[in-house]
Amino acid sequence: MKPKEWLHKNGHIEVIGRGRLSGAHIALIQEAVANGVQIEGYSVVSGNQNTETTTAPTVQRTAVDPNRIVDVPDAVRDEREVEAFYREDGKVVKIGMRTVDNVCGNSLTYCHCESPRVWVDSDRQVVVNFRNTTN
Repeated sequence: MKPKEWLHKNGHIEVIGRGRLSGAHIALIQEAVANGVQIEGYSVVSGNQNTETTTAPTVQRTAVDPNRIVDVPDAVRDEREVEAFYREDGKVVKIGMRTVDNVCGNSLTYCHCESPRVWVDSDRQVVVNFRNTTN
């Protein structure tokens, strides 16, 4: 969760806007992270475990890797085995499996909708049907 999302969700700010966080908001975020909340860009750094001087764990700002790989779920339909299509005037018209569904916003490969719909023209959408191509 992003810092401003957490602040908004917990009632510390009314609107997620632009700009920097105040010192009070950063302190709230650091306290939440210290209590186990996962907030993007902040992490708990363990304190010094030396037997003579022990320091408490602290929360520090960390950089988020822009090249990180987000966990992508398994595909619902394999585009090598399934074909998407719709019928128009008795003819079968194929649709690419990477086309985005209007209902859920996922590609047809990852769509879980019962009847996905896609745009075929600028003003016309159709219900997509699927068939297995491995038979």
